Amino acid sequence: HNSNINVFRNLLAAKVNIEARDKDGATPLMLVAGRGQFEMINLLLEVNADVVATDPNGHTALEYASKSGQGNCITALEDSSIKARFAHANLDDKSVADANKLKDNSDHNKAIFDSSSSGKLDILRKLLAKGGNPDGYRDKFNRNSALQSAALGGYSDIIKLLLYARAAINLTNSDKYTAIHLASSKGLKDIVNQLVNGGADVNCTTKENYSALYI
Repeated sequence: HNSNINVFRNLLAAKVNIEARDKDGATPLMLVAGRGQFEMINLLLEVNADVVATDPNGHTALEYASKSGQGNCITALEDSSIKARFAHANLDDKSVADANKLKDNSDHNKAIFDSSSSGKLDILRKLLAKGGNPDGYRDKFNRNSALQSAALGGYSDIIKLLLYARAAINLTNSDKYTAIHLASSKGLKDIVNQLVNGGADVNCTTKENYSALYI
């Protein structure tokens, strides 16, 4: 491990191209973020690696980190992302801290979605503690929210936390399915009961005019 870090430091000192892309269009920062390699992330951030760069699918290093499940990596990249996005405004430290709470931080909301859909409760708890909108990101395929994805995955603790954070329980996706429709479609009885107890509308219908009862 130490030898890898030393090699990494030597390459950075030799002015290796820190924005080079691999065959999939990912930068070194994205790759080490996805592996949860905290020390290497910090070394790249120290030499001003582009923290808001995106791969061909629009994913940033923060989104790679959210999938690795490493909370310290997410925190480091989240703080750096916000500083980078607001640098043009010459914000002081207090303003940068306040920016952490902005509801329209797309990276933050995407990380909330990723943590919810993969069942990473500890990561989600940390992300929500910093603010963000639990309904602020929808997946590109069918417009599911974090709550809907958690319902599909059967993640009861995630659902409980999202509802506490005021996620919209009756939000619909592109097929007008709510979280309770999705849980019902998977036969997840306990999740359906949890959503009912949380105030889900049991009578809302999909595009095909189906209620959760008929799915």
